Amino acid sequence: MSDGGSQRASAPARSTSHADVEAIRDACVTKQTRGKYKSSLNGIKKWIRSELAKEDGNIPRFFDADDDINLSEFTPSVFERFLVFKSASVKTATLSGYRSARKDLYRVKRVALPPEYGDDMKQLFSGMKRMEADQDQTSTPKTSGKQPLTYSLYKDVCNSTLVAGDGGFSHLFLTSQWNLMCRSMSVQTLQRQHLVAKDDSVGVIFVKTKTNQEGSGPRDPRHLYANPLSPSTCWVTALAI
Repeated sequence: MSDGGSQRASAPARSTSHADVEAIRDACVTKQTRGKYKSSLNGIKKWIRSELAKEDGNIPRFFDADDDINLSEFTPSVFERFLVFKSASVKTATLSGYRSARKDLYRVKRVALPPEYGDDMKQLFSGMKRMEADQDQTSTPKTSGKQPLTYSLYKDVCNSTLVAGDGGFSHLFLTSQWNLMCRSMSVQTLQRQHLVAKDDSVGVIFVKTKTNQEGSGPRDPRHLYANPLSPSTCWVTALAI
């Protein structure tokens, strides 16, 4: 004879197991990327309410009860209109972020991705990239993303971190990120076991990078060298400080 209490206990267990599975699925997108997706989707919502509303009198149909984008109404053709509108002010790389955010929304909502997101979307982006290249060649290019840090400015920043009074932390962090050419999170999570001796350099092995999120790629070390001609930018000197 079964116990009623054991049946009641099995329900929370199944619920917990389901939550664990969902958490594992969500791990395919980092917290930082999820924040970018949310910002991109908010940008689409703003366009719907401010621009699309000028042509469509039934804007509420584009949103569900949770104020998320209604995928059954906001079709790929409407999304293409949004992309064309934004292409006047931002670069194609930024538009790719909107596309990724929308594709992730399909994943979250458990809705199959429409076939229009295949070849049709690729052709649209290919055309926009060509037009953008032509425009950049003949006129002032649109700016997008972060601007590069020049070596002269890097030296100035290094000199300022040397007198920061934080025990050399910011100076070591800065020289590490510059010499490794990596994201700040990669420097933040460095551990001693990631460092290896490589002839006249110190090798750093990154298990996970932006282009290797699953850690399945090659683990070739990046190298840190001493620079005796410029102590203020030398990583070995920064480590000693």
